[in-house]
Parts: sequence; C-alpha cells; structure tokens
Amino acid sequence: MPPKRKAATTTKPTKSTAVKKQKTTPPKTTRSRVDSNEKLQNLLDSFRNIYDDPDQHKELYHWTFKFAKESPDQKVISMETGRPGFAKAMWGILLPDEKFPQVRSFIEFLDETNPVKAINKDQWTVYLEFVGAVGNDLEGYDPNSAWPTLIDNYVEWRKDQLEQD
Repeated sequence: MPPKRKAATTTKPTKSTAVKKQKTTPPKTTRSRVDSNEKLQNLLDSFRNIYDDPDQHKELYHWTFKFAKESPDQKVISMETGRPGFAKAMWGILLPDEKFPQVRSFIEFLDETNPVKAINKDQWTVYLEFVGAVGNDLEGYDPNSAWPTLIDNYVEWRKDQLEQD
C-alpha cells in the first residue's frame, strides 16, 4: 500500500519574506528580460508614462542601480572600468531633459571634473531626490541639508557655471 500523501499546506508569507522578494524582483515595467542598455532603451516607449506615477518611477530608478552594477556582489557602479559611462547613460534614460533639466549639467560636471571613481547606492538614491527638489538654477537647494559630498561639489560647480553665463 502506497504511503499517504500529506495535505498541501499553505503558509502565509512573513513580512521579511515579502520584503526579501520585493528587493529582488524588478519593477513591472522591466520584467521583459532587460539585460542591456539597448534593450532598456527599446522599452522606453512602453514606460513613458511612468513619470506620471512618482512611486513607480522611483521603484524603477532604484531597481536600475542593481541593473547597472557590473556584478550582483558589487556595491557601486564604476565610472572607470567595465562599463564606464553606464551610470550617466542610465540617468539620461531615467531622468529625461524635459522633466529633469539639471541632469545634463550634472553629467557635464562629472565629465569635466571626474570627482568620483564610482557611484554608490546612497549617491544614486539621493540624486533622484535632489533632481526632484532642486531646479536647474539651484532654486530649492539648502546647503544645510545632508546631501552627499558629490552633490555639494556639483552645486558649487554649477554656481560657478551660472555666474559665468
């Protein structure tokens, strides 16, 4: 006589399981096996409206940091080796000029001054907050806020640029 099968039991996911799954699952807009900059660029038309939903845009932006790293165990996006310029390309795709005009000058700052060898997660994350809060003319910038040094250095550089114009 064959052994009796146990009844299938379902367990409710715990909060830690749900959080863990959320961290490793890409946003809905990127589940089409995007594994290169070209494929991401091709998906642009399908997520043009993502900017209308700040939460969805933020989710995609944060997920892109993981995508842009050279390997999953890296903690930064290199600006010098592997895929140099990849962070700048991602900013150009995720933060288009018509909605985030200061991105162009930030990339110019990075190209001219080479202030960092890599972009860490804090810099990546806070940069989205910065471009959402501070205008191209630096209106809204509070020097007493806790911006990463990279952003503070950009603001100093940008002020010089604005004074020269």
